[in-house]
Amino acid sequence: MVLTLMVPVSDLEAGPLEEGLVLFDQRQDLQNAYASARIWEEALPTATGKERYEMYWRLSAAYHFIATHEDGADRERIVELLDRGQEAGKKGVDLNPEGVDALYWRSTNLAEKGQVQGILKSLFLVKPLKADMERIVELDPEYYKAFLLLGILYVKAPPWPLSIGNSQKGVETLEHAIQLNPQCLRCYLELARAHLKRKDTKEAREAAEALLDAGIEPGYEVETPEYRGQAEEILSVIRATVDPE
Repeated sequence: MVLTLMVPVSDLEAGPLEEGLVLFDQRQDLQNAYASARIWEEALPTATGKERYEMYWRLSAAYHFIATHEDGADRERIVELLDRGQEAGKKGVDLNPEGVDALYWRSTNLAEKGQVQGILKSLFLVKPLKADMERIVELDPEYYKAFLLLGILYVKAPPWPLSIGNSQKGVETLEHAIQLNPQCLRCYLELARAHLKRKDTKEAREAAEALLDAGIEPGYEVETPEYRGQAEEILSVIRATVDPE
């Protein structure tokens, strides 16, 4: 009797893009994020078409995750990783100038780099970042992450005449991101921070509590506990300020 081993077609067809995705989905172990980036780096020279583009933007996302989660990384190391992420995103944009994911992750790495380097070195980044997000909205008005990053820019940038800072506009932009994706936990978190910056503790509390009530965001299962922890910290700050013992 001959036994035939049945292997799922998806397993037979799995290539480096899919292998990297499986690992990146388990990025709570940072070694899996490193491994996914390595797989995509090695596969890119021979990748073609849509797969090549997707590898670039996912590699950009992977480097951003590593840069923001690597234990003990100093500023130089973080900037190095963000530069890699920015470069991968740029190559994705070069391949597909209308690819919103590559545009977003290129800009996200650049924005994070600005945060690391400080306000004086990052002021000149604000306008190109804003332009990239506005371009994404032109291409895909439902791309909520563009409104997320725009909202963060409005909240964190200095006000006119130095830059585009406008906390009220930031709040409105973040609220729009939530309208587009009510499961975006980072959107609630940044909205809570924006309200707290404006000393609107009632609204900040509501946003933080909405995050805790929103459940797990699909695709961001690994980040969900981090966002929840940061929301709890905001609530603790509010309780200590508004309800001191």
